[in-house]
Amino acid sequence: MKLVPDWHDAWRWTSVHILSALTVAPLVWIELPADLKAQVPEAWYPWIIGGVACFGLIGRLRDQP
Repeated sequence: MKLVPDWHDAWRWTSVHILSALTVAPLVWIELPADLKAQVPEAWYPWIIGGVACFGLIGRLRDQP
């Protein structure tokens, strides 16, 4: 496996920020109160996760200084 040449700057990339949020989201969800979770319909879960993943893709493709 070969890393991208500027791997040490990865912490600044939008895609890394969004994918990090996606990684932490299940842990945050577990800690939310039940009444707050009840506000989000269960049918929306895959759309929310997919949407966040799409933002990660867009962030990765966007030219970042």
